[in-house]
Amino acid sequence: MPGLPGTNSLLAMFPALSERWVRRYFLGQASSVLGIWVQNITLNLLVWELSESPATLGVLNFLLWGPGVLITPVVGPYATTASSRKQVALTVGGALLVSLLFLGLSLAGLLTVTLALGLALLRGILSGIEVPGRQVLLTSSVVDRTKIGNAVAMNAMVYNMARMVGPAIAAVIFGLVGAGWGFAISALAMALMLWAVLSMPTPVSQEPVREPGSERPGLKAAIAHVRSDRFSSLFLPVAFCLAILGGSYSTLVPVLADRVFGSAHTYTGLFFSAAGLGSTCAALLLSSRFLYAASRRLQVVTPWTVVLALLVLGLSNSPTFALGAFAVLGFSMTFTGPGTNAKLHQNAPQALRGALVGLYALSFTGAIPVGNLLSGFIAQWFSVQTTFLLMAGSLAIGLGVLFVPRWIAHGRIVIDADRI
Repeated sequence: MPGLPGTNSLLAMFPALSERWVRRYFLGQASSVLGIWVQNITLNLLVWELSESPATLGVLNFLLWGPGVLITPVVGPYATTASSRKQVALTVGGALLVSLLFLGLSLAGLLTVTLALGLALLRGILSGIEVPGRQVLLTSSVVDRTKIGNAVAMNAMVYNMARMVGPAIAAVIFGLVGAGWGFAISALAMALMLWAVLSMPTPVSQEPVREPGSERPGLKAAIAHVRSDRFSSLFLPVAFCLAILGGSYSTLVPVLADRVFGSAHTYTGLFFSAAGLGSTCAALLLSSRFLYAASRRLQVVTPWTVVLALLVLGLSNSPTFALGAFAVLGFSMTFTGPGTNAKLHQNAPQALRGALVGLYALSFTGAIPVGNLLSGFIAQWFSVQTTFLLMAGSLAIGLGVLFVPRWIAHGRIVIDADRI
């Protein structure tokens, strides 16, 4: 990167990119997350085409993301600096094999709903093991510790940029040539991530040496840290509410696209891409050190804009309004979710970071599939737009329970995440 046009301004905004192994990590990360989104949207479209059941879509997305609810918090405390590279390499290798199985079964015409759900479960298990390793590998690869917060926020930005592009690619390919090419892209992306990880050195541990027989801080220590921190004790529960009632929109997208707007593959790609665009904008703001004051206020506002976006999706039949609502959803979910995660890592002791990955996965990342399962079964009995309205009402009540007591204690509505 040094010497390339625009390098200085890019490094000023994203200082973590000044480090070689961080750049190598993000090369593989961008590729693999793009592949994950292409694969998952391809699966959603295929399962919807085969079953036309919202409940089955809910089960699929629960299996893709749900195992992290149990696995990641258990694995998290054991994701150490020394083991993270090997852990990520093994799980990415497993994910590559799953993608190849999807590809082979699809090309042979043998990929049924049952097989798709079984492989989705296997992929979900691998993801649950992989997530803590990826986080620790990234943060441990950062030599300048002041850049960790920026690196974590950039991780969210890369994820959401892939989230913006991946669904559009998957939907176009699915509509033109079917599911096989989507799975091929996913396999190629996993192979690139595996190369990137294997080419990185094992990070040097900066953790204090523990006495023989001493225990590594676990989930209990992470919970104690969060309870003692004013920011985390509010926004981790807020993130949980958003995950259950806002993040579950992904299961409903193919249903909304088909039953309200008349084309599953066309509008599924557009809606997911709109959400990805909003998420990318939020991640860019979180990654930029120039917008700290604005982000403190948006952290309080964005949970309420999720309620507004869900209401729009429940009430409007306009594709334009729906695209805007999904963009707001993506922006708001990223500000509150990964924004909280970045703050957790920035304030936490080094030894607690693995456990905090597990706690965050339990509260936000792991709660989203539970919401997917719930929304899928609700949409099986009610219309998809009624489901969005029920989600909006429930979320408004949950946020009121969390925010209002703090506002009462201040005697006014405080729009500042560091002071509320």
